Amino acid sequence: MTMRTLFLTNGDVEIEVTARQSVRAKRVAIRVKGGGKVELIIPQRASFKSAHKFLLEKESWIRSRAVVATPEKQASISVGEYITILGKPRLIMLAAVKTINLENEQISFPEHVNDNLKFELRIFLLSLLKNILENDVKEFANVLGVEYKKISLSNALTRWGSCTADGNLKFSWRLVFAPISVIQYVVAHEVAHLVHMDHSKKFWNTVAKIYPDYKAQRAWLKKHGATLHYCFT
Repeated sequence: MTMRTLFLTNGDVEIEVTARQSVRAKRVAIRVKGGGKVELIIPQRASFKSAHKFLLEKESWIRSRAVVATPEKQASISVGEYITILGKPRLIMLAAVKTINLENEQISFPEHVNDNLKFELRIFLLSLLKNILENDVKEFANVLGVEYKKISLSNALTRWGSCTADGNLKFSWRLVFAPISVIQYVVAHEVAHLVHMDHSKKFWNTVAKIYPDYKAQRAWLKKHGATLHYCFT
């Protein structure tokens, strides 16, 4: 093992942990960084299993020191308010339409859904994102000549996407609030994992092959990711 990405999940927000081997390290060590990110330093002679166990034992300590992004709870979703969808503020309106319509700087709902606005909006956003993801995954997978099995949505706050060894892709539904370019980067990232299941130089070269502008979008997500933490409860 050279480097792996792990996640601490016994809390409201997942904490990303980068586990890496070090020739200089004499013992397993944990470094807490900003943004809720953590490094697990593993000596070359130490086993990953024992280091992972040590990490899990220290989760409470890590959470007490990590600055973790918390969800931005939306006070209300009602007519006349704005909500950011695909990176743009949209005015919530009622109109003489049969289905929800997202156009320019507004999102229009049929008049009869006024009493169930929040529920209808969530259903619409999940469908909107799923369609975008399906198109982008298919496009990037075709470029790399790889196959995938299933695309699904998660409720994760900071883990924007994941890819399993058997080809299942999962994405946080909150990506629907991000700009299209950011969504495309996350898709490219996860599709690239169908080729390389690590974060090696070869992996990032694969990401660059299918999405050359990935560095700018990755930086945007690190800086603004917490602004996507809407809550509909």
